[in-house]
Amino acid sequence: MWVLAGQLGVAFAGLAGVKLLTHVLPVSEFGKLSLANTVIGFISMNLFIPFGQGLMRFWSVSNARGELPLFYEASRRLARYICYAVLTADMIAFLTLNMIKNLEWSIIVSISVLIGIASGHANLRIGIFTAARQRKKTALLETGATLARPIGGVFMVLLIASSADVVLFGYLIVTTIVLVITELIYTQTLVGSNNDNIQPSRRLDKEIISYSIQFFMWQIFISIYLSCDKWAIQAYHGAEAVGAYAVVSQLAIYPLMFGSSFLHGLFLPIVYQKAGDLSNKVQRNSGFRTLSMMTGLYVLGAAALIGMFMKFHETFVLVMSNKRYVEFSYLLPILAGAWALFYYGQLLSGFGMLANKLKSFNWAKSISTVLAVGSTIYLVKTNGVSGVAWALLISGIVYGIWSSLVVFNLIKSSGHTDKE
Repeated sequence: MWVLAGQLGVAFAGLAGVKLLTHVLPVSEFGKLSLANTVIGFISMNLFIPFGQGLMRFWSVSNARGELPLFYEASRRLARYICYAVLTADMIAFLTLNMIKNLEWSIIVSISVLIGIASGHANLRIGIFTAARQRKKTALLETGATLARPIGGVFMVLLIASSADVVLFGYLIVTTIVLVITELIYTQTLVGSNNDNIQPSRRLDKEIISYSIQFFMWQIFISIYLSCDKWAIQAYHGAEAVGAYAVVSQLAIYPLMFGSSFLHGLFLPIVYQKAGDLSNKVQRNSGFRTLSMMTGLYVLGAAALIGMFMKFHETFVLVMSNKRYVEFSYLLPILAGAWALFYYGQLLSGFGMLANKLKSFNWAKSISTVLAVGSTIYLVKTNGVSGVAWALLISGIVYGIWSSLVVFNLIKSSGHTDKE
């Protein structure tokens, strides 16, 4: 129930944030903010989420070994190294953009990177709460962070001016506060205060990094997939078209993201515990069955959502924003279908995580990402903004079918291994 409450809270907070921001920002500024969010997501997804997966996986392993103090020390050092590396890159990016573009975009990108660092660092801690089955803390922190960020942005707009960079300053302040609160709760409830003299464990470091490294390329493809549509529209139609499209896109994504995140957060820790170290056939098959049930529930929910969007697309967009953003409401069911297939493929990757064979999905992810980028650029040029939706749908179909075949082969090869 806490997982459900947390994911519902995140979904509704995200939609409420869009509602608030579309009322205080011009369409073009909302478009710039949407592009900035792709930078925030790029930092958080490509650098912090891969290590978050490793930490979530090895919390239970370290707990079974009686090595949790070593684990907490390893997580602290890894987070610190990532932050230092990204801060260095941020300074270089600011100077470079200031020379080749303009000060406005330099500020937007630099603040977005800082928000990505603070958000990603907090998400590392929240991931450990998830692994430790601290459901209530996870739900409250995720919902609070998602809701506080747009509120902080709106407050800064009312205080200063109606622009994307002002909203981002509000985001940064709120995200930093959330990080401090998360760190305090993490230290008090899990780590404790007597871990200053713990010697690093090189073995544990290598295990976490080895497990996490396979997610890096995976996350790069995901972030490109999630952002290529907005940047393609920006290139050919400008920030105002991005703003109108972004509202429809986010309305399509949020329910699907909620559904897949809820199911992952609920089932994946259970699956890891059921499967153990994969040496036992019964345990492994039990994990596969649980993942299959999870995927089936998602497919039913996604189909119902697409049906509602087909009938009430304009109503949903009006409720979420206002009349300035209904221009592309007819794309809502198409985008919902496209993102439903994308998150379906993401859910199927749980089979690869369980079997420690996430690389099996690399071709499906890489080819569909290249197809998404190429087709969005081509179709937005020839068919306008609607071409982007059809491009994402085509690449989603490829990704969904290919990922299904990978899962089938994983289960099949697992059965052959048992027979041998």
